[in-house]
Amino acid sequence: MSVSALNHVNIRCRDDKMEETMEFYRDFLGLEVGYRPDFAFPGYWMYAGDQPLVHISSRPPKGRHDGQPDDMDAGFGHIAFSAAGLVDVKAKLDARGLDYIERPTPDEGVYQLFTRDPNDVMVEFCFPIEEGKNL
Repeated sequence: MSVSALNHVNIRCRDDKMEETMEFYRDFLGLEVGYRPDFAFPGYWMYAGDQPLVHISSRPPKGRHDGQPDDMDAGFGHIAFSAAGLVDVKAKLDARGLDYIERPTPDEGVYQLFTRDPNDVMVEFCFPIEEGKNL
């Protein structure tokens, strides 16, 4: 596997903080709201040029999301890396007995794989969609 860049960070927030959170990243960092796949939950993708750097997404009630700890209400969601070598990553995770979730984005633009580091931080790897289709 190779990791080529930091892809994005995800900030989870309550629905009543969604607009305020978007405005913060827009007004203080100068990021712009841009394209976001049609996920089943609300959010914004904040861009610097053509790169979506900050993904803001709603947080369901505690314990009701497959990718977040039961005690998490809002805050840092995950860190994502652009990557290649999906088959190698899955083999490494399987060899270590680590759980992961994998899926294409709704627009099938990226194949995502989520796992956790030893500190329980969610780590996402963003693969070219073709790698996921070839499984």
